[in-house]
Amino acid sequence: MLTFYSTLGYAYEVPSYMIWMSVISSLIMPIALYVLRSIGLYTLARRRNIKHAILAVFPCLWFYIVCQLVREVRIFKTTIGKLAILFTVLFSLSQILTLVIEFFDYFPLVGNFLAGREIVICSEEKAAEMALSEYAFLPGSGIWVHNSGIHKFVNPYGDFYHVFLIIYDVIYYLSMPLDLVCIVMEVTVLMNLFRKFWPQRFVFAFIMSVFLGLSGLFIFLIRNKEPVNYNDYIRAQYQQYGPYGYSYGPRGPYNPYANRTQQPKSPFEDYADPKDKEPEDPFSDYDKK
Repeated sequence: MLTFYSTLGYAYEVPSYMIWMSVISSLIMPIALYVLRSIGLYTLARRRNIKHAILAVFPCLWFYIVCQLVREVRIFKTTIGKLAILFTVLFSLSQILTLVIEFFDYFPLVGNFLAGREIVICSEEKAAEMALSEYAFLPGSGIWVHNSGIHKFVNPYGDFYHVFLIIYDVIYYLSMPLDLVCIVMEVTVLMNLFRKFWPQRFVFAFIMSVFLGLSGLFIFLIRNKEPVNYNDYIRAQYQQYGPYGYSYGPRGPYNPYANRTQQPKSPFEDYADPKDKEPEDPFSDYDKK
């Protein structure tokens, strides 16, 4: 059983079946998005004749396929295509370090929970107030595990805990700048991917991907789209809507002369003298022959 103590002193007992339901439900969305992203990237790579398209279905290595899809984009006086391998290595290293940190953080909690031990999560002050003498504390985690009988707490790090803390801190501080670099890389690549294959809605797709993690869904939606030069797309939009966003440009649907090859008929032509050569010109009588 898992018990949480809030800062206000309220206790929440969470039964095992609710924990398992939460774990399963929290995995459904990431797995579904992973599958959608893999299908989308693989389809795009095959349609663009990119080598090793199968890498789209592997963790971390899918980033190489995304880089190849926007390989012509210039960055740092070169192109993303030339930096694809470097970007993929940095991205993979960042993901691995993140997994290691999460493993160190949650392994004691998960391991003791699976062993059937009673776990209490609270602050040190709350533990002192409750006099948890029968519970062992895992330093730095706020986790107290029952320490008696067959459910005795097992510290997975044992006598190497201080060494473990040093290793943990080194990995943590190395991952911070690497994660920042990878965020910049991922944002750049995803933005250019949506600009290339979905210029009409690339801002929406980009925002939803960055802030809600829905990149897999939108990559799946653009899997059958043809690439578009974004500058040409903007130029065509300007020709249609003009500089102020209205549909009165040279090709706009509200321009009455957009599809005409001749000048419009003069509104006074029916009232002009047939002998006049240019009835639409009110000063034609004063022209000198």
